[in-house]
Amino acid sequence: MMCTVCGAANPETATICSSCKAFLQNRIPTLDLFETAWGCLVAPGKTFHEIVIAEHKNYALTLFGFSGIPLLASTIAALQAGQLVGGLIETAALATAAGFVVGIVSGLLMTLLHWQLAGLLKGDKAFQRSLGIVAYALVPAMLVGLLIFPIQLMTFGEHWFSANPHPATINPVSYWTLQALQWGAILWTLALLAVGNKAGIGVGTTRATILMIFTAGLFAAGWWWSMVTLLGIAAARVP
Repeated sequence: MMCTVCGAANPETATICSSCKAFLQNRIPTLDLFETAWGCLVAPGKTFHEIVIAEHKNYALTLFGFSGIPLLASTIAALQAGQLVGGLIETAALATAAGFVVGIVSGLLMTLLHWQLAGLLKGDKAFQRSLGIVAYALVPAMLVGLLIFPIQLMTFGEHWFSANPHPATINPVSYWTLQALQWGAILWTLALLAVGNKAGIGVGTTRATILMIFTAGLFAAGWWWSMVTLLGIAAARVP
């Protein structure tokens, strides 16, 4: 972005010229949750630009929390660890209550990871910027996850969290349809993260994609290792 006063070059996300301090563009004070979430789905480039230059990254922790519910539930199901928690009600309650807290913590850790990796890629590094990008990139995975979670419980009951029998043998059409929706939402989230990287940290498509891959990959590896370790400890304590 070129300053119309002094002609100095500035990042697209700058609101004040780095040279003469002249005004460059409006800075949104706060974000509207529903308007911004919808914008991420239909006009991601423009919306992530607005998220990055916004003064406050409103609702980031809320998005992290609600994203944690389907994330924890899906992990318990993938590890077939429902028997370590209890029955259907206990497992669903744990995924809902603990998932919200775990989502906030893991979202902040993912933001910290994104922030550090952005600096390594010579991007415009700022923790608040990474917070907005990561939180709103999670919108598709959060929405789809919360939508299909009750469907999974109603369709498969406690078998969703165990392999006795595996839910795919109970209703294969429903099982694979729900799985396809989940993975589609995850891929959509990854695409939004790459778009947010490009719009928010001032790098090209290649670096934005690399940042997305490493952020998501390292977070997924750390999450999986943590869950396997914790469930292994819990299994060892079960008489």
